[in-house]
Amino acid sequence: MVIPKATVSVCLPSNTRAASLYKELCPARMPSIQYSEKYFDDVYEYRHVVLPPEVAQLLPKDRLLSESEWRGIGVQQSRGWVHYAIHRPEPHIMLFRRPLNYQQNSQTQQQQPPAPVQPLGLRAGGN
Repeated sequence: MVIPKATVSVCLPSNTRAASLYKELCPARMPSIQYSEKYFDDVYEYRHVVLPPEVAQLLPKDRLLSESEWRGIGVQQSRGWVHYAIHRPEPHIMLFRRPLNYQQNSQTQQQQPPAPVQPLGLRAGGN
């Protein structure tokens, strides 16, 4: 399967070595990214993602990745996940977390009607 070049460039930051390697390997390497089951504590849900060694060796070792960066190297997850830690003994394993019930809370917020807006210069009660 060949992904049109325009599609690939939309999802990749063009200024990283990892992104350029991903362009070379994509889509053949996509299946080699492995995702853990979710695990939980009282505050967060967690998961880890195992990257192919070729991609992992090009990642920055001294900082966390933004969402656009980790999506740019081919990690695919639903919204709300944050790269929160680097496990130095195994830098090819990315650690992610998000608040418990993130999806449920975001759906509830989307379903609530917006608060009515009062025109400027009018007070509540019509005065």
